[in-house]
Amino acid sequence: MILAAQSHPVTYGALALLAVSTVVLLSSDMPLYAGDPLHGLPHDQSLLGVAGTTSEPLSPGFTQTLNLELTNPHDFAVSVDTLAVTLIEVDAPNATPQRGCSLADFAAVQVAQSLALTVPPQTTATLLTLGIPWEFLPQLAMLNPNVNQDGCKGATVTLQYEAMGAQP
Repeated sequence: MILAAQSHPVTYGALALLAVSTVVLLSSDMPLYAGDPLHGLPHDQSLLGVAGTTSEPLSPGFTQTLNLELTNPHDFAVSVDTLAVTLIEVDAPNATPQRGCSLADFAAVQVAQSLALTVPPQTTATLLTLGIPWEFLPQLAMLNPNVNQDGCKGATVTLQYEAMGAQP
């Protein structure tokens, strides 16, 4: 198993997104660990990077597409067969007891098809350029319940991206 973790904040309008990328790649060879702080290996040995955010601000009742970017810094191809987006936490500095903001205000919509992606050596490519149609890309939604969501203005949502696959 090869683990890699990355994080970077991105702010768009009223809502900031912090993406924490975690990539888990399974190999038929002996387990390897790269970019895994638990095993003391440096981040620059990561097998695959995953990054991305929405291109527009979120607002209640709307969904934004995540055309994630996969980076393969190595001299060998990496195949990816599973990709997941998980909501980790919400930091909402404007939330009050009367106007809250929590993970319950958001939803992650997963890739709508099984994956069979190959990221070529030394390449950075988006899911679109790797052949996933726009309508099947993962999405981040801000739900629109029948309550005031002003507490979510200026909130930061932390996402985790997780990919599974192998070196072909």
